[in-house]
Amino acid sequence: MTNNHENQGDAGEQTVPKVHNALTDAKVREHRRDRLRDAIDDSSLLVAFIAASKKEAPKAEVAKLIKIQHAYAGDPKLSEQEETDFWLAYSALATAIRPATVEGIRYVAPNKNLGFIGWMWKNRWITLTVAIIAIAYLCVQIHVVRGSSILSGYNATLADLEKADQAEPKSEDKIVTLTNQLDGLRKELITWMFDPAIKLGRSDTAEMVAANQDPVMRAKIEIETASSYLLPFLLGMLGACTQVLRSIARRIGEQSMNPTLLPTYYIRVLMGYIIGTIIGLFMLPSIGGTTTNPFSLLASLPLLTAAFIAGYAAEVLFVALDKIVNDARDYVSGEKKDS
Repeated sequence: MTNNHENQGDAGEQTVPKVHNALTDAKVREHRRDRLRDAIDDSSLLVAFIAASKKEAPKAEVAKLIKIQHAYAGDPKLSEQEETDFWLAYSALATAIRPATVEGIRYVAPNKNLGFIGWMWKNRWITLTVAIIAIAYLCVQIHVVRGSSILSGYNATLADLEKADQAEPKSEDKIVTLTNQLDGLRKELITWMFDPAIKLGRSDTAEMVAANQDPVMRAKIEIETASSYLLPFLLGMLGACTQVLRSIARRIGEQSMNPTLLPTYYIRVLMGYIIGTIIGLFMLPSIGGTTTNPFSLLASLPLLTAAFIAGYAAEVLFVALDKIVNDARDYVSGEKKDS
């Protein structure tokens, strides 16, 4: 018991390293054989790809690979010289097929006849993400455009009513007509703002809010909020997804797709999410872009256009932020040195 307590007390002062099972020589040889066997299997993909493509490859290296493949099929053992020749030939052919890779060939070759729908399903994570974001964007955009049209009509009718009221002589019929139009547009604004609640049978919600608050002001706030935050957020993600789709299409076409690198695409979509959320930070008043600062182009673009471009080029913007932070760090360090 005493020893246990002493060990527990010493644990805070001294970290006891974890003991891992060391690989035995037999295990190392087994892993080496597995890697060699997989590489010989992949070498047949390399030879077949080069034969089917227009890429030039060293004929001597192709001959070596084929010879070693046949030798290994007869007796799965290679001498030290044969193994050395194999890896050198394998490396030469892997370099010759660039930008294609063995992983890309293995990914594309069995699926070359999938067709459009098949490839969409095979990469369904990005397909579904793009579909959901695109549908959400369209719904929000249609909602905003409809509300903006009603609000513009309301403001125009209100201006006409003020002119008719100030005109001499007054036309009572015109004033009554414009007043009725204004009331109709006000009700249409209320319906637009609470359309989901009304469709769910909660029309009392719209009536209650309309009785206590100005629907015109609420409509303006809703349109500005959607245009300044929600739409840029959706377009930032849509831009990132577009870049991911373009990259996947390019890599599939050149057979350089590596499924193990898919997490980098997930991160890119998340970067689009972040950029779309904070795009307002990059929007500053500006007359136009300059040749010395290409990022000033963002300031001269409409907000939604800039959100899409920022999402598409999220990495560029984050690199720019890194440069700003690093410059600030160097500046502070310089001040400290001077003092």
